[in-house]
Parts: sequence; C-alpha cells; structure tokens
Amino acid sequence: MKIALFVHGYLPWDPYGVPRHVQRLASYLADRRHQVYIVTVGRPNLPKIEKKTSNLTIYRTTYIDTPLRRLRPFVSLGSYTLGSLLETSTFIKKKGIQVLHGHTLQWGGLQSALISKVCHTPCVITVHGYGLDKYSGCGMPARLKFLRLADMIICQKTSSARKLLSWGVSAKKIALLTGPVDTRRFRPPEHAKSQPFVVTFVGRLTAFKGPQLLLEAVPYILSKHPSTVIQFVGEGELKEHLIRRAGNLTVLENVKFLGFRNDVDEILRSSHVFVSLSPYENSTDLALLEAMATGLAVVASDVGETRTIVRDGETGLLVKFSPIDLADKISSLLEDRELAHTLSRNGRQLVLKKQSLEIFGKEHEEIYERMIMGT
Repeated sequence: MKIALFVHGYLPWDPYGVPRHVQRLASYLADRRHQVYIVTVGRPNLPKIEKKTSNLTIYRTTYIDTPLRRLRPFVSLGSYTLGSLLETSTFIKKKGIQVLHGHTLQWGGLQSALISKVCHTPCVITVHGYGLDKYSGCGMPARLKFLRLADMIICQKTSSARKLLSWGVSAKKIALLTGPVDTRRFRPPEHAKSQPFVVTFVGRLTAFKGPQLLLEAVPYILSKHPSTVIQFVGEGELKEHLIRRAGNLTVLENVKFLGFRNDVDEILRSSHVFVSLSPYENSTDLALLEAMATGLAVVASDVGETRTIVRDGETGLLVKFSPIDLADKISSLLEDRELAHTLSRNGRQLVLKKQSLEIFGKEHEEIYERMIMGT
C-alpha cells in the first residue's frame, strides 16, 4: 500500500506525543514494505523531501515564518494547509497514494480531509487524546465539519467516540485504537536496579502535563527518603519556573532537569517509579505506556479514562491532585518493593496484550485495506 500520514509537527523539531505516535506507525508500515510518506510543515535548514529509508519519505511543505510571535501558530497552520493543498495534492496524485491519514484535528486531520476531496482518495483521521473534550453541545461545531469528509475516524478515547456518535457520525466510520508502544525497545532491565531511588517524569513541561504537582511533592518525599532523585525529562514553558521553584523549596540537590533526551528507554530502565500527572487525561499518554512496558511501577492522576490503563492497586496507583497524597503513593512504592514489583509486572503484561506496536500496526493495516477496497 501507499500511505500518506499528515502531521503538522514532526521530529526533530517536535519530539513529543503525536509526532512520536506517527513515527512509530510510519516505521512499522515501512518495515512491512508499504510505501509511507509523512507530510509535515517545513522548517529552517531541513530538506523539502527527505528519504529516510527505501520505504519512508518525509515531505515538508513550504516554510513561512513571521517575526510576530503571537501570529506564528496561525501563519504556520495557514501555510501548512495551503502548502498541503497546492503542493502535496500534486505529489499525492503523482505517487499514486492510496490512503491519506491525518493526525489531530486542525493540525493534520483538516489537511488530509481537504486533499481527499481534491484527489478522491480515502481519508482516515485520528483524534488524539482529549481533542474533542472541549466541545459541547448536541451538534458538530462548524470548525469540525471536515470530519464528515473522513471515511474513518480513529479515536483514542471512548468519550470521543460517544461524542462523534452524538453528532450523527455513523458507528461504522468510528474505530477505537490507543497508542503504540515498541515493547522491544521499552523492556525491563536485565539486572537489578541500584539505589538511590529514582522517580521520573517524562513529557512536556507544561501545565497540561502536571509536572508542578510532582515538584510540590518533593519535600514530602525527601522527608521519608532523603536520598531519592526526582528527574524531569522534557522541555516546555514551565521549565524556568520549575527550576526557580525547586530552588525556593531547597530541593535542587535532589531534582534534575534533563531536557529532551533520545535515550528515554535507558532512563526508564534506571528508574524505580514513574509519574503521569495530567489534570485532563493519562490513558493516551505514550510516556506512561512506555514506562509500564519497561516494567516501572507507575503513579497517575485519577482523571478521565486513566482507569482503563492504570487500575488502582493492580497495574499502578491512582492519585488525587494533592502533593501529600502523591508523596504518600510514591513513598509506598519505594518502601514496599513487593507491591512495586507486582504492579510493574501487571502493567507490562497489560501493554503487551493491548498496546504493542505489532497489534497497533496490524489494526491500522486492516483499516487501510478496507478503505482501499471501499468496504
């Protein structure tokens, strides 16, 4: 099959959730000998067309920038949309691409839907995370009407699927699939871990991901386990604030800000506890799933559909939005290593059974084949 994946941000500029999701899917499909094209926005100093392997090509739309920082998201979205229509549609026809797959709503889904109309090519759109949660009312908002152009909509949450149904989207056009985990890369360590204990957070340092809650819990953790190391992996607008706050809490000696890293699998293997603290949703958090695949005991905020992944006391621990409660849950795992081992074993088995890259990839192949066959 020949497949085009649309995603506004992509590696190396955007190394987080959705781009990594697309990267995993693209690599799987390419390894299966499908021809895969990733259509993303252009960036400075990156080639317009980059052939990564014989089966995987990145196509970048024309890059347009503005010195006005507040306007950059709008300029970037506009240039990506126009570039996709004016440049990529010709590329799609020339290469004989059979399926278009947009990721997120306006930042990949919109573009793939519009081009599917122009090129008469089947279109799949994946609604990532809580993308539909902010919309209320009984009718589909005008800005989302492009979803009706899709031949299939993949949701990561049952709440998203229910909302689409309430908007009149046929159940036959909705699939429920969660994120992929490379369980060969994210695997438990071969040897026992050494102390001091390490608690790890991986993700954007933004309020959306909740790193500030972990930082506020650090003094309480250190009161019971003074040698514990708490590390934050990722970048984001809260980083400087978190560093200053760690200084105010006098915990900088135990807190590490590692920035963006390519060796997250190794970092997880050397950790003892992983935390996922979004105040909105954790069930679609790829970093959480990777931590569970690595055999880490996890603590996650008790919100949304998190319980479908983190079953309290079985595959992890759920926590309230309280630094003291979070510190207590983390401390319980540091003190009761038998409990931590049980949770980590169960968590990995859950990922192997339901979230592996192989299962995820095959489900997508089946969807693409149905779209091409028109069934």
